[in-house]
Amino acid sequence: QECPRYYQAVFLALYELIINENMQLDDEQKFIAQLGDSVQRSMVQTEGG
Repeated sequence: QECPRYYQAVFLALYELIINENMQLDDEQKFIAQLGDSVQRSMVQTEGG
């Protein structure tokens, strides 16, 4: 099963910041909560993922 495009976009952005830019999260729980809220507000299901 292919992964949705929005997941790929978020994953690649996080990979760039955390791995390539050597950044770290200060508050993982806050990040997860904010990410979840953002996804719920902006996620649009389209055909094809």
